[in-house]
Amino acid sequence: MISETWLVELYTRQLWLRRLAQSDYADYKQLVTDPAVIRYCFDKPSTSALDASFSEQIGAWGKGSTGWLSFALIEKSSSAFVGVVGLKLDGEMDCEMDGEMRGEFDERGAAPMSAELAYMISVKFQRRGFAREAVLRMLQLCQTLGCNSVVARVVEDNIASTKLLTACGFDCIETYSNSVLIEGVLFDDSLFKKRLSPATA
Repeated sequence: MISETWLVELYTRQLWLRRLAQSDYADYKQLVTDPAVIRYCFDKPSTSALDASFSEQIGAWGKGSTGWLSFALIEKSSSAFVGVVGLKLDGEMDCEMDGEMRGEFDERGAAPMSAELAYMISVKFQRRGFAREAVLRMLQLCQTLGCNSVVARVVEDNIASTKLLTACGFDCIETYSNSVLIEGVLFDDSLFKKRLSPATA
């Protein structure tokens, strides 16, 4: 049975994952404007672009939503803001609170649902296993939501994220040459995918 709690907070060994909230704005702004964090993600956003992105991520999320379901990553031991992780579902889904999943189904009776995964970790919290814990917890959530697969896009020069996704069972299925422009430099962009098994009761 799915409780509404999963919409609000999740836990790992080191982390408390709670829905990103308005009170996180200052931490979020610091994260997404830090050149060391975003160097393989995007150009430093303008204030208006940052505000629009933040508003989208803290928006209401419920049954059938296809916007970002974003979580603040909080270190349990210190209550420090570690970073963010989020999912964006692709397809139609009706998630009932009694645990029943309804939506479009393929010929095998499986929900043709996938999710896009994205995450960012503050520099001072990198290389401490936080990203791995967050990614694995999101994969579990995707199974609960009825997803068949999860995808993530990584700039090819981002070796740390490439290693992390591979370690978590993702495979690189396609690479797009010179497709991402960051601070005037073109990078190859790789698409990673992990297929999921149905969640067990």
